[in-house]
Amino acid sequence: MPAQPDNLLSMDPPEHSRLRRLVASTFTMKNIESWRPRTEQVVADLIDGMRAKGAPVDLVDNFSLPLPVTVICELLGVPAKDRHFFQHFSRVILSTTGATGEQVQAARAELENYLAHHIAEHREQPRTDLLSQLVAARDDQDRLTEAGLVNLGVTILVAGHETTANQISNFVYTLLDTGLWGTLAAHPERLNTAIEELLRYVPLGNGGGLARIATEDVEVGGTLVRARGSGDGRDGFGEPRRHRL
Repeated sequence: MPAQPDNLLSMDPPEHSRLRRLVASTFTMKNIESWRPRTEQVVADLIDGMRAKGAPVDLVDNFSLPLPVTVICELLGVPAKDRHFFQHFSRVILSTTGATGEQVQAARAELENYLAHHIAEHREQPRTDLLSQLVAARDDQDRLTEAGLVNLGVTILVAGHETTANQISNFVYTLLDTGLWGTLAAHPERLNTAIEELLRYVPLGNGGGLARIATEDVEVGGTLVRARGSGDGRDGFGEPRRHRL
């Protein structure tokens, strides 16, 4: 799907910086720490649920996904009961091989309609959540367009759970695959160091769904990236098109 120019992920400063400032206060260390008790409660409830089900249990469905989904929904101000709805659409939106371009655009539209519905509700009944804060930035301060408001909400909703869910699952897999799970369980004092190393070792993502197309010739890391459609038989990565699979 073509990148949207009003999407936070497509912007450069100063416009990118301006939009970041709209939500920066929500993600300060102080505010994040205030969410620790609630997050720990969600973790405890999910672990209790897995123990009640007994082995084997699916970590992704029973822990990795519902944990960040619950927290980001409560923070943003949308019902966590809808998690299966937007999980499905975010999976399609971020797909690189499992959906056509038309399906990706349709999923994006459905998710935007979902957010637009909740934005309308927050206009009628303002609350203390992040979505109400963004509505105020749009209505009272004129710092967002309506499309930009919806777009930012979609970005936060998808990025707020997808990345964390993937990392939790990949971290657990890495620890089990390398045989380090038992070592870490026996030495919990090493947890912070282990997390830092896992963040370094395990890739956060491959950039799926975020295509970058060169609009002009530019040199990156000593490699010439040619503009798409430059007419020299090469693609936007500076490679002969016949070599691209």
